[in-house]
Amino acid sequence: QQQPLVTHLPVLRLIHSSGREFSFCTESGFIGRCTPSVPIAPEIDLSGIPHEGIVSRRHARISWDWAQNTYTIVDISKNGIYLNGNPLNAGVPYRLLNGNSLQLGQENLVIFKIAIE
Repeated sequence: QQQPLVTHLPVLRLIHSSGREFSFCTESGFIGRCTPSVPIAPEIDLSGIPHEGIVSRRHARISWDWAQNTYTIVDISKNGIYLNGNPLNAGVPYRLLNGNSLQLGQENLVIFKIAIE
């Protein structure tokens, strides 16, 4: 069964365990955080969340894959990423699906639910 053709980008929302939400609706960008030494904000800036130190300045790259009609995530961090509890291999794109759990770093300190609308 063929998926319906997507003509506009859906909104990708990261819902933090604190309830704070981060939205993304461009073809590609980064998840990370601002620091005084690197004041250029990533598209999803996680500065100010609890345990933000676990998040790299450039933690992951998010892209829309037109061929698969889905957002993908690539781990480019030092602390790793877990999707639904499974560690991601650095540099490899993984599909993000509605309802997925996304964890940045270890220790279960920085966790998001994925919502795609």
